[in-house]
Amino acid sequence: MASQVLSGSSNPTYTNNTGKNVRVILNFLSNPTAVNWSGVSASSSSGPLPKEVMLAPNQSFSAICGPYNVVVIKEDGT
Repeated sequence: MASQVLSGSSNPTYTNNTGKNVRVILNFLSNPTAVNWSGVSASSSSGPLPKEVMLAPNQSFSAICGPYNVVVIKEDGT
C-alpha cells in the first residue's frame, strides 16, 4: 500500500495496523472542532489544528468535522 485515501461526510477515524510508521495528511476537513492522534488532542479553540500527523504502529487518529479528505502514507512508501 503506497497510500490510502479516506473521504466521507463526517468524523474520520484511522488506526495504523500497517506495522510501519504512517503520515496522516489532513487534505480537507470541513468545520473541524477537534483532532486527536497518539493520545494528543487539539481543539479549534486551543489554536491552529495540525495539517499532518505521524502515527506509530497501533496508534490512532480521529477528527470531529464535517466532510473530509485524508491521505495515509506508509513511511517506507510501499
